[in-house]
Amino acid sequence: MKSILLAGSLMIILFGACNKDPVNLDFINVRGTVIAKETCNTNETTDYWLIDLTLNPDTPQYGSTVTINGAIFTDVVKTKELSPQLKELGKHVFFHFQEISDNPVETLNCNVSTPVTYLVKEIYILEQGEAL
Repeated sequence: MKSILLAGSLMIILFGACNKDPVNLDFINVRGTVIAKETCNTNETTDYWLIDLTLNPDTPQYGSTVTINGAIFTDVVKTKELSPQLKELGKHVFFHFQEISDNPVETLNCNVSTPVTYLVKEIYILEQGEAL
């Protein structure tokens, strides 16, 4: 009798799962590499960090192409929301996001004598961490 009840319960669970719509995530997951930091403000905590999103070869194009120290990067975004533990050049990171600016963002109101800024899209991060 137990086996009949168990089999019936299993069938109900399986058929119930088959009638479900696929899960729609409300964020996009990407992986990238920290490649640069803008130098714009004397308070460096307000500067943008640049992330190259080509760590996974199948990632759609989200960002812009830039040249940094002679190296060409083809899918770069910037953010002010990078966690302190991820602010290290070469660090591999992951992001969950819902939004990237439609157009490249110009960094304005710099207060250092020789600012270094990049005209790339801005990513708005929901969750982040170190990519393994």
